[in-house]
Amino acid sequence: MNDRGRLRRKAVTIHDVATRAETSIGTVSHVMSGKAPVAPTTRDRVMRAADELGYRPNRVARSLILQQTHMIGMVVPDIANPFFAELAAAVENTARARDYCVVLGGVENDPERESIYIAELLERGVDGLLLAVTADSAALGRVLGDHPAVAIDRVPSGWSASSVTTDDRQALRLAVEHVVELNHQRIGFLGGDERLPLARGRRASWREAMQGHRLAPVWEDAGPFTMESGESAGERLMALPPSEAPTAVVAANDLLALGLLRAAQRRGVRVPEDLSIIGYDDIPYAELSMPALTTVAQPIRSVGQRATTLLLDLMNAETTNARALQLAPWVVVRQSTGPAPRTLRTR
Repeated sequence: MNDRGRLRRKAVTIHDVATRAETSIGTVSHVMSGKAPVAPTTRDRVMRAADELGYRPNRVARSLILQQTHMIGMVVPDIANPFFAELAAAVENTARARDYCVVLGGVENDPERESIYIAELLERGVDGLLLAVTADSAALGRVLGDHPAVAIDRVPSGWSASSVTTDDRQALRLAVEHVVELNHQRIGFLGGDERLPLARGRRASWREAMQGHRLAPVWEDAGPFTMESGESAGERLMALPPSEAPTAVVAANDLLALGLLRAAQRRGVRVPEDLSIIGYDDIPYAELSMPALTTVAQPIRSVGQRATTLLLDLMNAETTNARALQLAPWVVVRQSTGPAPRTLRTR
């Protein structure tokens, strides 16, 4: 019977590994934690012994010794939104590569739920937090204390710690420029819930872009960042007289744009011949719609990767300086935008 078989009836301990590798328990601990330098030959000997014995470090014991759980918390508004699903996948892949796991929670843009969930995560011992939340920094500070945290996707009001976002101002400018280049002058905006700073910021960025082209807003509507909300707004838009309706709509996210597209199709409004629609995010659904949705893409994976790396470096004292990173968006032209119609549509 080999050593693994003889030890099958009892858990292999760090002492067993140290004995097999002919080194100290402290050296094995350094190898497993990565917290202290160990000679390459010794490290190889320890890893070989651990593999031969089938040793798996006791994470609970390690967390007690190192005062780290190797868990990070991630708080987002809506885990069902494909944008946040892709963002969370990028976070988890980056964390896994450094031996961390991710605990994910959705809080539906509710500041009270955000505070409760953050407190629960900290009670469970997460080493740091990635936050896509709506609460202001004062409220967050009361629950976070001095725990490491990085804002992701959005920056809370008054936030002075690190953050990684996409440049919304540039994104809305690109969206407006795209439809203006197609000779649209009657441009509307479909925004998110105006109670959210993120939604108000995107609307302000759209208005700024319109002013830059000396264009007056034609139509504005707002609601939750959901497909159902976009569809409801679309019904209201379709009820307008042609003289009051836009020929192009910029949506604050792709789900709103897709809901608007659905409403247009149900009412017999042709996209893009009668109405051009451009979204924001570039979620997977965008290229699957009929017609495929033109959108301003966010570098979702890069946002997730860079925010996670920044948090891990902060947690491990590899950086102490707060950094505010804004990544650049770009236009993905598909089939939902086209030249402005020569005459206003009729119903």
